[in-house]
Amino acid sequence: VGENTPLEVIWVTGDIANHPVCRFLLGFFQASLGHHIHNHRIVAVQSPNKHFRKFFEDEIGIEVIDVSKAEAAEKTAALRALQAHIAVDLSGWTGGNHNTAFMARIAPVQINYLGYHASTGIPEVDYWLGDSELFPSPMKQWHTEKIFRLPRCFLAWKPPVYLVESSLPITLPPKGKGIRFGCFNHFRKISDHCLATWSQILCQIPEARLVLKGTTAFDLGSQELTRRRLVRQGIDPSKIDWLPLTPTPEEHLKQYS
Repeated sequence: VGENTPLEVIWVTGDIANHPVCRFLLGFFQASLGHHIHNHRIVAVQSPNKHFRKFFEDEIGIEVIDVSKAEAAEKTAALRALQAHIAVDLSGWTGGNHNTAFMARIAPVQINYLGYHASTGIPEVDYWLGDSELFPSPMKQWHTEKIFRLPRCFLAWKPPVYLVESSLPITLPPKGKGIRFGCFNHFRKISDHCLATWSQILCQIPEARLVLKGTTAFDLGSQELTRRRLVRQGIDPSKIDWLPLTPTPEEHLKQYS
């Protein structure tokens, strides 16, 4: 590639939808709008949400290529046919990934970024993109990629105006005694070490409550397993508030207040 030739960069993801990866990617491209030196395209390996696709194409002017309907081998061929200089994997081993394409090498430079905070373990992925906080020196976590530390935060959040979180008011905490500690996440991501830490905090602040929200709110079996794990770590179930899932991002964000 010539010194002044723009690079072709593809961003490969299964999360063009109401998903954190999509929202961070929107913020990244919106913040750099008007300063793009290279040519960027997004490739959706899972069916993209039409509203979020329009945000990329109409608000930012970045094409979203949908290969979700193709079989695995056809997806890989379609990605390689784009002749990208750099392919950025935004999924890792999360749901909707198409890692077989990166194993087959679809670009001369392949990067692990944003969607998976661990090594892919794929030798053909050349770099893992982060910063000095994610990658302390010396780096002790196992990885197959070369570590690339940005001279700034590898992830920042400035929501575009067309996302609800950009304008939702920040409210005061609820009135009354006590601190509410919260975790809005899948409980399969919470380790026993984390639960033990929560238990120590709650024991030191007797008036505090623990607010939990996750898919287990509608899965009684999983909720019971989570409850048993909490009890084993010494957390009193009566100090836990379980929140239900909400139909919209706005209602979800309001639960934080």
